[in-house]
Amino acid sequence: MRPDNHRSPGQITLGCIILCSFIVIASGCAGAGAGAGATAGAAASSQAEMPRFAGTWDGSFDGGMVYGGMRLVLNYENDTYTGTLEFEVEGSGMSSDVSKFETEGNKFSFWTNVEGMDVKYEGTLEGVTMAGILEAYMGSDVMGEGTFTLTKK
Repeated sequence: MRPDNHRSPGQITLGCIILCSFIVIASGCAGAGAGAGATAGAAASSQAEMPRFAGTWDGSFDGGMVYGGMRLVLNYENDTYTGTLEFEVEGSGMSSDVSKFETEGNKFSFWTNVEGMDVKYEGTLEGVTMAGILEAYMGSDVMGEGTFTLTKK
């Protein structure tokens, strides 16, 4: 993560973004369909891709001001990964569709949308562990960042 002295005045941590999202959902102000768990298609990087990323992955994320549990459920069919990502912070949860899941060797990336913010996840698969970084965007501006680690169940 970037040191605080490199943040622009309008930049906040990913933890704040996620915490704010949980507050909105908990207060009942979230729009219809927030936290929907439907799956969305995402292209794999090659037709020869093995479905080694498919399955249920449990772990955690650390967004600076807030951290919590994380579950990634990926399915693989017709050379495409689909799935959902679930977060839990202090007993409140939400989920988001996974999109643009791509792989190259042991490296992977994918996107979710958390309450209107696009979040990019990039990392590496080593054995049964996925680990990497995440960045939340509002338009082209990075609004927050963090890390995550997931282990295949």
